[in-house]
Amino acid sequence: MKTSRLAVIVCALLLLGGSALALPHTPGLPQECHLTVHNRTMHTVAIYVNGVYAGTANPQEDLFRNVPAGTIKLWARAARHLIAWGPCTYTPVSDNLTWTLTP
Repeated sequence: MKTSRLAVIVCALLLLGGSALALPHTPGLPQECHLTVHNRTMHTVAIYVNGVYAGTANPQEDLFRNVPAGTIKLWARAARHLIAWGPCTYTPVSDNLTWTLTP
């Protein structure tokens, strides 16, 4: 039975604990971004980051999440209303990103 070279490499990585599967760290660039969403509306708003539900921000409250660094696509939708914000795409240059939702 012939074993592919890729299968052998994958098995070897798994035996090593998978540490080689982690993305390499680029010095000077953050690995995570601290996202703050300011909900300055009177609506309860569902927040989505890169197409994945990240949480709900109540009226006049904030939502805090750590998200992977890199290009971030944000959009939000008011519960029970046809109101939406975004999608907005950001590439933060620091480890903090603030998005403010206004009426």
